[in-house]
Amino acid sequence: DKARGEEVKAERMITALYGYYREDLNRLPQQSKDNLKLYDEDQVICDYLSGMTDRYAIELYRDLFIPEVWRG
Repeated sequence: DKARGEEVKAERMITALYGYYREDLNRLPQQSKDNLKLYDEDQVICDYLSGMTDRYAIELYRDLFIPEVWRG
């Protein structure tokens, strides 16, 4: 069904963003990097992602993973 299809897309987007930050923790904003002294890396990344608005996460995903020439 259509709702499930959208859920799968959202999961893929968040998974890609998670992988982007997991690959290089220096990509995180300074506040999140500071939290690495206190918390597990996975927790810090998840906290950062969960604090994003939907709109910001979508724009970030587009900027990181969609070639500029493909954007309409």
